[in-house]
Amino acid sequence: MASALKRRLGSYKFEAKFTTANLNQLKRACARAETRLGGGEVEIVPEDADTLIRKFKSEWAENRDLNRLSRRIRRWFPHLLFYPLDTPDQWLASNSAIQVAVGEYLEDPRHTRALVSLCYAFLRAFPIGSPVFKVFSGFCKTSLERNTKVRSLAMREASTRFRLFSEDGPTNAAKFWLESPSDFTSPTDMPELSIMSPGSDSQFAHHLANAFLRSVPDYLNEGGSESPDRLEKKLSLVPGLADNASSVAPDLRKPFAEALLDPFHKIPPPEVYKRWARPFLLRHLSDPRRRPEIWSEISESARAVMLRWLVEETLDQFFHVLDKTAVDRMWQTRRKFWEGYLKQGAISQAWVALGSDAARFAKRSFDEQPAFGRLEGAESSQSVLLMELGPYLVVAEWSHNGACQFWDRRNESAPLLFRRAYKASTLRSDRQWRVVHIPADNPKSWQRRIEKEIFRKTKIRGPSGSLAGWRG
Repeated sequence: MASALKRRLGSYKFEAKFTTANLNQLKRACARAETRLGGGEVEIVPEDADTLIRKFKSEWAENRDLNRLSRRIRRWFPHLLFYPLDTPDQWLASNSAIQVAVGEYLEDPRHTRALVSLCYAFLRAFPIGSPVFKVFSGFCKTSLERNTKVRSLAMREASTRFRLFSEDGPTNAAKFWLESPSDFTSPTDMPELSIMSPGSDSQFAHHLANAFLRSVPDYLNEGGSESPDRLEKKLSLVPGLADNASSVAPDLRKPFAEALLDPFHKIPPPEVYKRWARPFLLRHLSDPRRRPEIWSEISESARAVMLRWLVEETLDQFFHVLDKTAVDRMWQTRRKFWEGYLKQGAISQAWVALGSDAARFAKRSFDEQPAFGRLEGAESSQSVLLMELGPYLVVAEWSHNGACQFWDRRNESAPLLFRRAYKASTLRSDRQWRVVHIPADNPKSWQRRIEKEIFRKTKIRGPSGSLAGWRG
């Protein structure tokens, strides 16, 4: 709430009658209002946390009373309870005597600051499955219900609306964010969710993101795929996607990719969604062709969808480049031929190697930087389309009346896809089969020869239907 109020005040257009002195007074008033409304409570444990913990233990051993701690330790103790975040067996929160003392300390309304700080510290740890979860979840919930101070208002409202400190809290908040109006570009822009960003390492934030991503497939299936711009705003909730960050948090890569891709494993997405999702995933997750290790943990069905989209994009970009750089008229026929295999889903992988002129044209022609390899030792306008069909067949389709080359992928001479550079000679020599696209006035003759070759090696029938009844 405080953050949302601050943003609104910051964008307010003041009339000229306000003097500099007036504005300075207003700024100070805003700062005081932010403090009273609960802003500035997200205090991450400082670098000297170990020193503070030793000091806390010393003072606690002497007095066993939170009220008698030194002022600095009293201020920090809520954040020390769950430190270090990744070592719960060392948490002060696990000490039963400290648990009792915290419950008693929070009953005093004068300790509202400590209450709000504890709420943030608990959200940061959010130790579902730990014995301390129920204890401190109860402290936060019941203490907020009793507290009537303005400082705790934002946290109190969130606790009531979302049952924030229960195990269902992340799911309830995620559902609210997904169904909220699309005017908001970040969860913290909404008063109801303004307390939802207690640090990038917040476990609540990760549970919230997981709950949100679990709901995305239903959202897409119910028409959300028609409005990808709205979905992109909603995805700002996922750690690693907010504030123009470039990559998803590692532990969220799997649910992130599967949420956006799995709904389209069996049905095609709207074209507007695919045009958005393909570069979005490349930007925030990486290219599965170049970084397969990142995609290895993601479901096979989701990877298959992404690779299919990338094959489509590769062929589309390749033929677009050829329209401008190749002179032979046969390319329209060859384009239709290979697009027939694409529509059948027969092309499992595709990659392009471009000569220098073709590469420069490609870089100028597409909004997103195209992915391709360099073709060395050939004419600058030449290009090669590399494809994999079936489990073992590799095909190199050359531009400029070049022949179509075939390899068995198990053969050492077969070219590997997704290389940064290719020697032209390696894409011609040591091939195992070859088909020339002649005669030009009878394209079906070369089509039939290529279809026979593909069928013989993969049992995939060609799109022309010319092999009906042929068994090879």
